[in-house]
Amino acid sequence: MRSSIASSSDSGNADGVSGQSRFPAWCRFAGFVGLHPADSTLGYPSVEVGWRLAAAFWGRGYAPEGALAALRFGFEQLHLKEILSFTSVGNGKSRRVMTRIGMAHSAEDDFDHPRLPQCLRSYATFSLGSVLPNLRRDSDRVRLTRRHAAPNMTARSSTRA
Repeated sequence: MRSSIASSSDSGNADGVSGQSRFPAWCRFAGFVGLHPADSTLGYPSVEVGWRLAAAFWGRGYAPEGALAALRFGFEQLHLKEILSFTSVGNGKSRRVMTRIGMAHSAEDDFDHPRLPQCLRSYATFSLGSVLPNLRRDSDRVRLTRRHAAPNMTARSSTRA
């Protein structure tokens, strides 16, 4: 199955390809969580765990749950020795997520982001080695209930093929 994400350069095409949305009207894009090569930002070989979520989905546990899954994949499947995460010094919410998932602030690795304006340039770096002290077992995962649904969304059941 192929999926696309629209960008601002798609001239109004809802799915970036055909001009028609591939998702039902009630479905909204929440954001993404995952691993990303950070070599070009930091100047040395590194992998970042990161997240960007729409504001309607903040505070629902999606960032830490997704980040823990990404960390598990990075360490257990990719056999990475270290995973980093970084954010603007003023982004307290992301910094709290980083701490919550077991990462430690590495002040000596803080840096000025080369592609951002001066007011956003100072970045804090967090790191985690290959030991995952705070990973929760699948049985302890957050249960997605109606209170986790975004505003104006209806809880729907889904089946997996």
